Amino acid sequence: MSAEPSSDLVAALTAVGERLRRIAPVGGRTAPVLDVADLPGLGGALDEVTRALASIALSCAAQVGQFPFSHVLCDDDSTHSPAARCDEAADHLHQVAHHLAAATLAAWQFHNTISHITVEVKQG
Repeated sequence: MSAEPSSDLVAALTAVGERLRRIAPVGGRTAPVLDVADLPGLGGALDEVTRALASIALSCAAQVGQFPFSHVLCDDDSTHSPAARCDEAADHLHQVAHHLAAATLAAWQFHNTISHITVEVKQG
């Protein structure tokens, strides 16, 4: 990750999430209609986004796991250890990164495959 402030990272992810929610096919809405020419760009974008999110998740997992050593933490439930919660949270981020790595591979494979497709132009 870059040396950008963490608030910039959170703000960027929040903005992307909000924008995607506005156009995503949820709640009965359909996905925007794609043109064949859009497909390689879609694959490339999915590859780039999942790759970046996996990298962010891994970096954040390492940081979350270290919080008990650099911060005095408390838990809102006195029966749980803040360190154990951080370990569990870091594990969840590792799982996110793992699944995003699988998604990145699938996105790359989609991009690689769909890049061979074009619209036939009839002569004559």
